Amino acid sequence: MFGSSEMTPEKMYNLICSAFAHAGYKYETDPANKIVKSVFQGDDLPICLVAKVDQMSVALDCILAFETEEPKYMELSWNLNLINNKSAFGSFRLDPEKGCVYYHYAYVFAGAKPSERLMLSLVKMVVDTVDQHDGDLKKIANVSVDPYSHMFA
Repeated sequence: MFGSSEMTPEKMYNLICSAFAHAGYKYETDPANKIVKSVFQGDDLPICLVAKVDQMSVALDCILAFETEEPKYMELSWNLNLINNKSAFGSFRLDPEKGCVYYHYAYVFAGAKPSERLMLSLVKMVVDTVDQHDGDLKKIANVSVDPYSHMFA
């Protein structure tokens, strides 16, 4: 039957924790909300990963290590769209209320039998994708302190 699985949210949460422990990752947990957090060092910026388990899926989100402001939203959105258009998995998103960019990937475990190896592979894919693009996105997102500085460049 669709949606039924031997894998429960609790088992999925424990599988992620076990995978991270066996891989030697440093991580924090929030068992009540089934959240696992870890930080990976990218080429130029730290990459903060949050894995959140719900009833049938795991959301792997990375909030990029910079903030932006409204004057850059249009240019940033355009570039996020160009990146997402070429991406086979997940997407970069702009949260205008928080002024941040994050990468989101969801894995549906309902009816599946995921392994630690699969979860580590998905984490690597997410972190590598963020690492590939975060430096360029940061350059676009930065807002000049002096609004007239572009006039004298």
